[in-house]
Amino acid sequence: MTLSSHLRNQVIQLEGLKTIWAIISLYSHLISELASNPECLDAIISAMETHIDGEAVQEIACGLIASLAGYQKYALILADLHHGVIVQRLIFALRRSSRTGSPQENVLKALFRLSSAILSTDTTMESHFLEKTVNHAGNKFREQISLDIVMTSIINSMKQYPANNSLQIWGVRCLWNLISPSARHGQGGHSSIVSEFLRHVRTVTKAHPDTSLQAFYELVICFLSKVSSSNVCLHGCVDNFS
Repeated sequence: MTLSSHLRNQVIQLEGLKTIWAIISLYSHLISELASNPECLDAIISAMETHIDGEAVQEIACGLIASLAGYQKYALILADLHHGVIVQRLIFALRRSSRTGSPQENVLKALFRLSSAILSTDTTMESHFLEKTVNHAGNKFREQISLDIVMTSIINSMKQYPANNSLQIWGVRCLWNLISPSARHGQGGHSSIVSEFLRHVRTVTKAHPDTSLQAFYELVICFLSKVSSSNVCLHGCVDNFS
């Protein structure tokens, strides 16, 4: 495969990823071949690992993953690949800085679709995110992925790109999926995360007093409704929304 044989060449990696994305967009029946081919998936992961500071590579790779994750069957394959390496690469991409937040927007699309697929099964979200240690051959990074880490990274990304309306919407959708009534909580549970999210919502509200973020506000209400029915302690959180 061209990607794996020219791993250090960022231009070839970028054009290769673009080509793959374009092909599956035009010929959806080829998605199954790509998603079921470990060599192809490993090539995408390797490109993200090798060009971690390549904004364009990260944007296209994350968009490609989001496209594959639009199909439940393949989303579950991606979520389980190499003990969660796809999720880890997405979180690393989410934490990087970019000019417009486009890579981060694609990350959130992918995370939303992956988490939606997981929610549709009998497995819990925690089994895919909590204490998930990557053990992928050649992977230089080893980090435990927890729900709190994922949600905190999402909120930080939303705070970094407040003008990107689409990113804000995908961010709330991800948080809605990831907040879990049955989740094991650390000290203070998810209440600190909810509190930080509400502080961000208040900031966005001041920056966008018109109705340009109507869909965002509607999703925030849905998120709060889910939180209020869970065992997350909301004491003091509402103050951040007033």
